[in-house]
Amino acid sequence: MRLLRVIKLARSWTKLQDILGKTVKSLKDISSFGVLLFLFLYIYALLGMEMFANRIRKDTSGAIIQDVLTATANDDILIP
Repeated sequence: MRLLRVIKLARSWTKLQDILGKTVKSLKDISSFGVLLFLFLYIYALLGMEMFANRIRKDTSGAIIQDVLTATANDDILIP
């Protein structure tokens, strides 16, 4: 019921109508920017995953292997 009071107040108060109208208009503009930003972040995340995949190797205990050649000789590399 209190929400209906706010809506009733917004209809009678012209300055509040202007503020709400401008807020809705700015949210429409911000949403298009947000979609574009999400698209760029998604593309760069895919690019980063492609470029840096398999750069960090782990042994069977989960520790990071610094020298890949030593790990391959000991068969400690986990194959994804």
